[in-house]
Amino acid sequence: MRAGGDLVGRLAAPARTALRARSGPCRPGGARVPREARGRTGGHVERARERTYLGLAVAGVVLPYRHGLPWLVEHGPDARLLARQLGSSRAGAFFGWDVVVSAAAVLALSALDDELPARQRAAVALATLAGPSAGLPLHLWLRERHRRRARRRP
Repeated sequence: MRAGGDLVGRLAAPARTALRARSGPCRPGGARVPREARGRTGGHVERARERTYLGLAVAGVVLPYRHGLPWLVEHGPDARLLARQLGSSRAGAFFGWDVVVSAAAVLALSALDDELPARQRAAVALATLAGPSAGLPLHLWLRERHRRRARRRP
C-alpha cells in the first residue's frame, strides 16, 4: 500500500458525496434513481421550462426587430444593401452566416421532428423565417407543452 493512500481516499470522500448530492436522487451506495421512478414533480418544473422558452421566443422577436425595423424603415426591403452591409466586415459576415445556418438548423429540426403536429411545425417554420432566435424557443415551448399535455392524457 502506498504511503498516504488512505489520506487521498479520506480527502476525496467529501467530493464524491457532494457530486452525488448534485447529480440528483441516489440510492444507498450511490446508484442514481431513474427519472421515471422519482415520481411526479407536480408540474412546476415543466411549467417553469415552458415559461422560459416562451420568454425567450418573445425576446427572439422583440430584440432583433427593435434594431431591424428602423433599418427597414430607412432603407426599405433592399436585400442587396443588407447583404452588402453584413458582408462589409468580418464580424458582420460572421453574424450573418451564423443566423443563416441557425435558421437552416431550426427549419430542419421543425421539419424532421414528428413529435409536434404539422400545424405547430408550420408555425415554427414561419417564426424561424422571421428569425431563428424566435423559431428555436418557439419549437422548444411547443414541444414542452405537447409533452406535458400528452402525459396528462390517460
